[in-house]
Amino acid sequence: MGPHKKAPPTIGFDFGATFSKATLLVPRTHRMEFHCETMVPTILTVDKTKRALIHDIGTGQEASGDKLENFKFSLMEPDLSRDERSDPRLVLFIRQNVFNNAPLGIRPTDTVSVFLKGLWDKVDGDVANHTRLPHPLSMAITYPSCWDEGELGRLKTAVVKAGIPTSAKYVSEQKAATYGILHSHKAKISQDLKEGDSIIVIDCGGSTMDSTLYKLKTSPAQNLAPGDFLDKESTLYGSISMDLAFEALLSDTLSRRTIPAGLDPDLVKFAAQACWKESKKTGVKFQSLELFNGSLTVPFPGGEFSFGINPDGIYCIFQEAVERVVGVCTRFNHSARAQQSIAKVAFLTGGFFEIASLADDIKQKLKSVLGDGLQVIVPSDPSRRFVVARGAALWLNDDPERPDEI
Repeated sequence: MGPHKKAPPTIGFDFGATFSKATLLVPRTHRMEFHCETMVPTILTVDKTKRALIHDIGTGQEASGDKLENFKFSLMEPDLSRDERSDPRLVLFIRQNVFNNAPLGIRPTDTVSVFLKGLWDKVDGDVANHTRLPHPLSMAITYPSCWDEGELGRLKTAVVKAGIPTSAKYVSEQKAATYGILHSHKAKISQDLKEGDSIIVIDCGGSTMDSTLYKLKTSPAQNLAPGDFLDKESTLYGSISMDLAFEALLSDTLSRRTIPAGLDPDLVKFAAQACWKESKKTGVKFQSLELFNGSLTVPFPGGEFSFGINPDGIYCIFQEAVERVVGVCTRFNHSARAQQSIAKVAFLTGGFFEIASLADDIKQKLKSVLGDGLQVIVPSDPSRRFVVARGAALWLNDDPERPDEI
């Protein structure tokens, strides 16, 4: 890979389960510039007929109707035999629930097509309004690294149906995240690491944890990605996994309580879910919230209903997240040594690592397991949110003629 050369602008799409991002990469002579960056919930609206889909992206107003979420999963056929480390609860959720959420008569690839077309129109409009660039622009779209050819094929079909007026290339989230980190932290890597050292990149969002062990060959200050992928992992696990674990814990807790006849059980669930959402915010300790110290109170006409969830159960949900990341870092640390390298830095990217104190807990646990040899970095925004979309554009810019990955 040679030094940066001026090339046509490219668009990077990070198609996520919960949020999707897009960015425009404009190569300059001595730098890369990102413009028109967009992050939107991966949600569609189902119209009143239950047979048509509406996207709200870029309209400035929310369409009325039922919301359709998790439709990215409709492209998938999860198989635990492919990766024993995937979250069984999430695999079951995909198999049993998501396929039934699509409106009658609308194929899964059509739901994805409508969404991607809406995202494209938003980005294309922003580009037209803010820049003077040639159209159509080239585009790279990411997909989970644990997908097989059939799943990627369904994504390609959805893109074709969307009628996006440009050619699209497809790159794994693993590789896109690594390209993004090598660019955003080029100065850090070139100053603190030497040839032969390795970095760990773990990208985790709503549903997949994509990880790479990357060995540096030459100075990253001169080239974008001069090195080798020594190891990779991709599992079905993310913030949706934590939500599913909480829902199971909540259902079990409420099944042991008698809810007053005058109180709608859904109101109790809504109050508990609001506390759970609050518990994942940065800087919040879940132990301080009413739900987890037994004092959550829900009023109703006949009085008040107070209840709580055993904090040990919540701790286990957070601890599983920590253990999964620590497990990846530990395995990659051993893998690096087996291949005459040393893992020096672990970069944690994606929305998953915005959850509460996960990053701090991971750092503490890794220090107890591996000592001080591995530095842990959680990139700040917007790098953390857009690292995969940016990396996809950088990957395509590096070689516009490269084939799709799988």
